Amino acid sequence: MRSSRRRLAGATALAALLAAGAFPAVAASHANPKGHRKLSLVASGPPSFTSSTVATQQFVGEPRAVTDPGAGVTYVVAPPETLDLHVATVLWRSTDGGATFTGPVETNGGGGDSDLAFDSNHVVYVADLFGAGGTSIPISVSTDHGATFSSMTLVAPNAGPFDYDRHWIATTGAGHLVVIAHNENTGNEDAWTSTDGAKTFSAPTTAATDISIAGPLVDGSGHLNFASSTNGGSTWTSGRLIAALQDSVLFPVMTVDGSGTLYAAWSGIDPVSQNDDVVMFSRSTDGGGTWLKPVAVSDNATDPLGDAPAAVFPWIVAGATAGHVDISYVQSTGPLVNPVLPDLGDPTTTWDLHVAQSLNANTTATFTKVTAATDFHTGSICTQGLACPETGVGNVPRPFDRRDLDFLGATLDGSGNVFVPYPKDRPVTGGYVGDLCCAWIDLMLARQTGGQTL
Repeated sequence: MRSSRRRLAGATALAALLAAGAFPAVAASHANPKGHRKLSLVASGPPSFTSSTVATQQFVGEPRAVTDPGAGVTYVVAPPETLDLHVATVLWRSTDGGATFTGPVETNGGGGDSDLAFDSNHVVYVADLFGAGGTSIPISVSTDHGATFSSMTLVAPNAGPFDYDRHWIATTGAGHLVVIAHNENTGNEDAWTSTDGAKTFSAPTTAATDISIAGPLVDGSGHLNFASSTNGGSTWTSGRLIAALQDSVLFPVMTVDGSGTLYAAWSGIDPVSQNDDVVMFSRSTDGGGTWLKPVAVSDNATDPLGDAPAAVFPWIVAGATAGHVDISYVQSTGPLVNPVLPDLGDPTTTWDLHVAQSLNANTTATFTKVTAATDFHTGSICTQGLACPETGVGNVPRPFDRRDLDFLGATLDGSGNVFVPYPKDRPVTGGYVGDLCCAWIDLMLARQTGGQTL
């Protein structure tokens, strides 16, 4: 959340690590565990969505959803939008398939760039930034499915102000946790491992070098690369090219399906139309050695004046079946006329949440696109981290609006339905005092309730 140079942001780093086979348990199993509600009985047709409320009157952004099918719990975690990074990150829980949520539950630290993972014993780990300027990386631990957080460990306890940014976490097996973060002093991506449930962490190792910001996929030249580990994060291989000269907007994301095919999605440049801010897709069937020529997913058709819609905040999830993927993203409802980068849109621009589904992503990769939620935000979306002004005074559209922060992290439930959290603008005059001072939102979840599952 903190970085001032998000235009060249990197990947959801641990997706690359997971995709390389270090964490085979992460390839989703879509059995319907006892106690976990099966939301969709329809096995064909485009996916359809219903939005449920996670929480109202919130001052949070960049929500991340994670479902633990074995525990029957869907989590949504989000950092508070405040300059006080000592304010704890908060979590909401659902045990009825995302229809209703309880919370918030405060973790033991943080205030920006939150992420969540669970291990094979269903222990929940939440990572965030901590300290003035994002000093260290606290890992909060819950052994009761996120109801309470009993402990917290700093991954880099001796870090100085602004040393680290945009971390990601993943698990393999009981108590094995991997953390990766961008080192703003060296430009490298550092990685740590824990084998005792986040009680202690190893010294950092280098996962990738010459990273422009916040992840291992985009280097200083704007090339999209792939970093991987096959031994649980102890050592890394980096520098394998996915796509050249992409200049990615915010975070590229990676995932893996049940057959081991790797998938990447990002908002970048379509080499066919030459439009930017287009959600792009690629895949590799040989462990990241070679990649499909990038394919445009979002609509980027130009109007007679040469203007096109913008699409940002992509997230990709894959099912157990080979070639089955969903990509969520947000897109302006019309062309953007002469956007002043990195500010996308103007006070009248409206944004919808979309999901693109492919059942042959491992071969020809064709997509069916649907709208999961309409008009959740009016105004611009600024994509330059702290280079964007803060959310401003009052809940009204404004230039360089960053109320939604940097991503919307989707998940799959135990039946292969995709869930996408998103912040919905509140009314300018909704009767809530917070709407008079700040850009408060209602936190929502677009949950698939029909159509083809993964």
